[in-house]
Amino acid sequence: MPGRPGIRTVDLRVTCGATYGVTSVVPFDDSAPGPATGELPIAEYNHLPRREVEGRLPDLDREQVELVLRYERRHRARTPVLRLLTTRLREFRDRRDCEQPAGGYGPAPRRTES
Repeated sequence: MPGRPGIRTVDLRVTCGATYGVTSVVPFDDSAPGPATGELPIAEYNHLPRREVEGRLPDLDREQVELVLRYERRHRARTPVLRLLTTRLREFRDRRDCEQPAGGYGPAPRRTES
């Protein structure tokens, strides 16, 4: 699928509990300037091994993970860390895509016998 210039699209497979795959394409602006080391949400990031980075990912929100991913791509480019960060972003996006809208149809009410 051709993308827009400067925007890399990622093809994600999302099932949301269904028995078939749903494809959603999520743009990730890889052309944005990378952050400086001091702007990263993980202290001393440059000196952390992969396992340390992995242990700190659950504390980050989606925007912070994108920031770290942008930095990692531009400066360190460690394949295992890039995979971790990309997987974490997919988890955020999958969760967002699977959420039911407020006021939507929920489970049917149960009948109670009086």
